[in-house]
Amino acid sequence: MRIVNVNEGQEDEVYVIDDFLRDAELMRRLGLKADYPVPVETPWYPGRNSSRPFPIAGLDEMIGHITGRAVAPLADSAHTKFRVCLADEVGKGGVHIDNCHWTGVYCLTLDEHAHGGTDFYRHRPS
Repeated sequence: MRIVNVNEGQEDEVYVIDDFLRDAELMRRLGLKADYPVPVETPWYPGRNSSRPFPIAGLDEMIGHITGRAVAPLADSAHTKFRVCLADEVGKGGVHIDNCHWTGVYCLTLDEHAHGGTDFYRHRPS
């Protein structure tokens, strides 16, 4: 596992962790088999979460160790749920916002299937 804090010393920390999962392929297979309910109404941002979480033993403790701060999931959050966004899915907005201090994203897309990527935005008061 390789850990890099790309904003070290700044208020908004961003950690990039390579090879985080011991068996990423197993997790990927679970994600591909998961149920992703279609939203009744157009959501704010494209994509949908799995109907149930897929907890990773020791995840919160590991992240707490890496960041040096205790972490805990928010009640009723998407913590440890898979998320999928298909090419034809749209949302009312474009930027996904999590109303919490820390957000974790692990990408299970195979390199040969990856097109585009994840962008991170910082709020700038207007």
